[in-house]
Amino acid sequence: MVVLSAPACTLGLLLTGYRVHRRQGFRSWRLLQSMGQGGTIMEPDYDFLNLFSGDQETVALAAGESLFKKDEPAHIMYVVRSGAVQVHHGDTVFETVGPGGLIGEMALVDGAPRSAGARADVASEVIPVDERRFLTMVERTPYFAIRVMRVLTRRLRQTNARVAAG
Repeated sequence: MVVLSAPACTLGLLLTGYRVHRRQGFRSWRLLQSMGQGGTIMEPDYDFLNLFSGDQETVALAAGESLFKKDEPAHIMYVVRSGAVQVHHGDTVFETVGPGGLIGEMALVDGAPRSAGARADVASEVIPVDERRFLTMVERTPYFAIRVMRVLTRRLRQTNARVAAG
């Protein structure tokens, strides 16, 4: 990741496949390269790594290793620390989540079994967040709850668009 010390957001940078955004709470600009086909951009509201980057407890996954399976009981969500994790149902991949992204957040919101599986696309490391920690984050950082809701609504809109497209 390239860190720029001034508002270096230029049209040229945007046209070359990069996105620039200002990280909340920091006075530097970060240049993010889009990932994958069509570009998965980690916007500030969807990047949770800064909130959990100091966590020592992590789960390491080898490429192809399952993090959880569809219909399993769920009491933990995960923040991707490194690598990429696919949210899938069988061979259908709904989303590939990179560093800073959330996986399994629905489990902490509704308490229902997993609606999809998750597996590492490449060697990855994730940070587990249990319900107690989740609720503490909501209490101490109210904007955290809004950010989680934005992730949920973005994913719902993407699903609606896929269904509408046939």
